[in-house]
Amino acid sequence: MLLAACAGSAAPATTAATSTTTTAPATNTTAPATTITAPATTITVPVPPFDPYGASILEMQQAMDEGRLTAADLVDFYLARIAAYDDAGPLLNAFITVNPEARDEAARLDAERAQRGPRSLLHGIPVVLKDNINTLDMPTTAGSAVLAGFVPSDDAFQAARLRAAGAIILGKVNMQEFARSIHTNSSVIGRTLSPYVIDRNVGGSSGGTGVAVTADLATVGLGSDTCGSIRIPSAFNSLFGLRPTVGLSSRSGVIPLSTSEDTVGPLARTVADLAIVLDATVGSDPADPVTAGAATHQPDSYLDFVDPNGLVGARIGVMDSLFGAPGPVSNATRAALAQMEAAGATLVHVEIPGRSAILGNATSVFLREWAFATEAYFSAYPDAPIASLDDVLAAGDYLPETGSLLRRAVAIATLDTAEYAAAVAARAQAAAAITAVLDEHELDALAYPSIQVASARNGVNQEGNNCGTAAVSGLPALSVPAGLESTGMPVGIDLLGRAFAEPTLIRIASGYEAAVDPRVEPPLTPPLNR
Repeated sequence: MLLAACAGSAAPATTAATSTTTTAPATNTTAPATTITAPATTITVPVPPFDPYGASILEMQQAMDEGRLTAADLVDFYLARIAAYDDAGPLLNAFITVNPEARDEAARLDAERAQRGPRSLLHGIPVVLKDNINTLDMPTTAGSAVLAGFVPSDDAFQAARLRAAGAIILGKVNMQEFARSIHTNSSVIGRTLSPYVIDRNVGGSSGGTGVAVTADLATVGLGSDTCGSIRIPSAFNSLFGLRPTVGLSSRSGVIPLSTSEDTVGPLARTVADLAIVLDATVGSDPADPVTAGAATHQPDSYLDFVDPNGLVGARIGVMDSLFGAPGPVSNATRAALAQMEAAGATLVHVEIPGRSAILGNATSVFLREWAFATEAYFSAYPDAPIASLDDVLAAGDYLPETGSLLRRAVAIATLDTAEYAAAVAARAQAAAAITAVLDEHELDALAYPSIQVASARNGVNQEGNNCGTAAVSGLPALSVPAGLESTGMPVGIDLLGRAFAEPTLIRIASGYEAAVDPRVEPPLTPPLNR
């Protein structure tokens, strides 16, 4: 990683980490105590320390309220796991940069909590950001060695909102170079590895976020999704991951791939955690005009829609054409849908008439937009090491697989073409066609595998991407875990809804989570101190 973790912090107590020579700071070694005064005697009862492993944000906040956990404890807990599993152990290689000020930020937030109470449910919670999201105190590389020293002059809208909520940005995590693949391999630090099966694709391009969250190297994280980049890492890491409706979540301060298809969203181990992050990060942003009406679509809190009975009465359309050939992924996802049905959902098998012609190909939009979107982003940062994709090509410091993509992108001289206009127009047609099917069958969501085939071995092309239905339509899609396939890698199901129907998707996903408990912890990153 580029920066040392918490340089200059006082050394905490150490505990030997499992399967590694790294010494790990202990969590909450000086637990507070509760004093009970009885008529004849005073008894001091130690409060047990809180174990953050696998804990939700709500559980962490309760422990903080009870004095059994601090933000500093949490940072120490995650730094120990980063040292044991990202830097050593299986060498997951998820972090590009660890925030050297994280421990000090935690101490300040602990003091603020003691004085004034928490700002929000994210107060003192460590989060990670995909490394295309600007941070004014850490580099933002987009996974490219050309940008290894680039520190933007401002936070992205998303980063600023997280800080305002009291979250601690623990670090920046790996991504496919310039977000141009559904793998996660960068020219900055190389490939991120899976904590489930070490030689398998973790998904991309937000794979660093997926691995950091599933391996409990941070509580939650943000990724970006142009065509599957949140949902595929969520599927391959047994997480809940949301691609929000385009227009709900600002892209300002995010190194772009597509001006019309990019969106930013959370990856989390629980639906409630996802909802909490969504509350803090979505909304109208003058710097991103597409979000102008976002506030009119926001509920008071997405957390209000987390419902253990959320599948009761839900109507889910099963898109059989997106399941691919029978096999381990199809079997796992159909079994998960059967579990949804057993928990109260009604399944209806549907298809979008003329789907292939209507939906087209998301690549036809973002491949054309990429060079222009990149140039527009860097025009705001004249001191950046590049100003365009042409500069990246000239520098020559990129992955071999990125080269041909760069050359194709810079060869597009204009967006003023009939082909591009038709591709953009297809977005509204696709959204209308999907919404018509939802309305006709009185459905709450459509369901299909997040990706049709099992995770490929590293270095092998990943097939089976189902990203386009949401990407082309701009509609929201929430990937939920659907167990493991035969190799031991997780798989996922996309739930696709109407525009701004995130509350409905959260309700369905939380009902499924309560009924099935589908998440599987990764075997290669167990608790350190048990």
